[in-house]
Amino acid sequence: MKLFWTVIGILVLIYAGVSFLVAVLIVAMIWLIVSAATKPGKDNNKHSPKRDTDKQLDKEQIINGLLLTGKYKLEHGNWEKATDDSVIDVSGEYFKLDPITDHESSLSDQNDVPYWDREYIYSTRSLEYSSAKNKGFYKKYKEAFLSETYLDLKGNTNYSFTLMFDLLDEYDRQPDLSILTKHMLALIKNYPETAYYAESNLIKRAKKSGRRKVLCDVGETSIEDIQELFPDSREWTFSDRYAERLNLSAEECKLFDYFESEWDSMYSNFEFMKIKHVQLFRDVTKALREKYRNEGRSLERVVRNTAVSFNIRSRNGTYDYNQSIYVYDNLPVSERIKMVNSSIFRLCRNKLNEKYELNSNIDIFTYTHNDKSKRAITGLLTDIEQAMMPIVEALPEFTEEEQIIINSIYRTRWRNVYKEITDSYNNDVQCYIRDITKLAKLNRQNPGLRHLLFDASKFLTGKDNVAALKMYLHYVDAYRRFFKDAEKPLPKYICKKLFKNDEQQNEFEEIIRQYKKNKNRDKAFNAIEQIFLPKRKKLDLNNEEISRISEQYSETLQLLNEVMNEEDTPELIPPSKRNITKQEPDKNGSLQQTKLGLDSSYLELLGIFAQNDHTLTKLQVEDFARSKGMMVNGLIDQINEQCYDLLDDVLIEEDDDNWIVLENYLKKIVTV
Repeated sequence: MKLFWTVIGILVLIYAGVSFLVAVLIVAMIWLIVSAATKPGKDNNKHSPKRDTDKQLDKEQIINGLLLTGKYKLEHGNWEKATDDSVIDVSGEYFKLDPITDHESSLSDQNDVPYWDREYIYSTRSLEYSSAKNKGFYKKYKEAFLSETYLDLKGNTNYSFTLMFDLLDEYDRQPDLSILTKHMLALIKNYPETAYYAESNLIKRAKKSGRRKVLCDVGETSIEDIQELFPDSREWTFSDRYAERLNLSAEECKLFDYFESEWDSMYSNFEFMKIKHVQLFRDVTKALREKYRNEGRSLERVVRNTAVSFNIRSRNGTYDYNQSIYVYDNLPVSERIKMVNSSIFRLCRNKLNEKYELNSNIDIFTYTHNDKSKRAITGLLTDIEQAMMPIVEALPEFTEEEQIIINSIYRTRWRNVYKEITDSYNNDVQCYIRDITKLAKLNRQNPGLRHLLFDASKFLTGKDNVAALKMYLHYVDAYRRFFKDAEKPLPKYICKKLFKNDEQQNEFEEIIRQYKKNKNRDKAFNAIEQIFLPKRKKLDLNNEEISRISEQYSETLQLLNEVMNEEDTPELIPPSKRNITKQEPDKNGSLQQTKLGLDSSYLELLGIFAQNDHTLTKLQVEDFARSKGMMVNGLIDQINEQCYDLLDDVLIEEDDDNWIVLENYLKKIVTV
């Protein structure tokens, strides 16, 4: 036998290109090494129970050490010289081992779930190539699952995926949608890693079964039941969801499924818009059929002629490896007809957007179109658009619920309505507040609500300051509902219009701080109403001091009483009140007199400010300055400089595109 293997080894080496002499030497060296390694020792033939026990202990130590760390050192080994952690030195010989991970080790130690190398499981065939331990555990795992006992797989997901395909195969052999649904739901709940695949396969088989509710007995699972379980799954097509609800024909089902497969062709955010879109397309095509019938034509023929009039080269998916290019074919007419209908469908969507002011039109043509197809289809769409307009105009307005949903997506849609409200304002504050409240209600799920309420608060400033502050409190509420950071404070120029002094502003800011803590809106509203009421000074009377002063001056008071009784005293008018004259703007808008003796041009400008709610645009001030032959900045600076000593502040302030005069400052400089 040794001679046979020697000859075989020499022949293999010669076949590999080694010379005969070298081959003989290599084989001879191998035999010498093997013989030395297997040479029996002097105690080899002696049987000793102690020796057998020691061998068994060494074997167990090696196995346990490998399972835990992937390495082991025998007492007679040369471990210190080894540099590779996966190498064991046993009597001078090295054996390369793959280290076992901690995860695998813990599973093996527990001996609960045999480790199964993770792989992509696509059927139950993977189990055929696994170990006997894996097969044995899987059998117990499946039996436990079917008895509604769900084992912890310790991360070995191969078992759960194998079970999923096993259950699907059983359904394919004996279809029972109720049992399959029960099993897939148990998998999804107890083994979440299978959720996506279990859901997808369940829906596919349900659709294939055709088990609609009308065909099922009481207690049986139907397609509608599974739709309720997984309403948002991408496995459901448009026709799956709406075929019966909208009474769609088979041809319409195919067409709408095609539309839905095209990116952005069909509404995806809200169901009611998707249904409005589909219904508009059906109504338009119905009207066109009637129109063309009266003209002796048919809509189908017109669409087909349009599709035939252009050609599109389309890659058919095959690859020519000889030329390293994809093969292109002419796009079939049936596909081109779908492209024509898709453009009509997209036009319907744009008209819906215009009707409901959604401002998000899409391109009528997709990337698949070429210039010739665009020209051909555009001519058809022009004819279709005329038939579409009366249908679009007759569409009903959104319900309140629909508006709330729409506004949560289209977050600036409120601006058009808000502009209409402000433009139609006729000094009726309560009517304005009612309109704003109604608009705010329709935008309660819209983060843009904060902008609406903030703008309304600014608009009410100067018209009803209490209402303006209450509106700002609503703004704080709305802001904190959607955001965590601090809300925007009222602009400085608005605060100067609202509050006569810092005390009022500080009082309002304290109301806001307290409201954030206690959320008591009624209490905050009551406090706001108190801000602008006159504050009475509280007097602390000292009765003892009053009695002492009365006794001290009793004689003087008696003498004065006698004098007053002897003669009639004319009415006394405090000198400071004798020459008061109320200043009003004259006919040309200027103030007639101030404490500071300002120039007539300055007085005229201040009068214009007073007549325009103390605010002028920069353009208005520029026009005034030009009419007086002055520069704007020089005019403003001169007025502010002459007023500073009295006010200790500037009279006219710049605010974005406006100049603002503070009302309480203007009253101070008017002659009193």
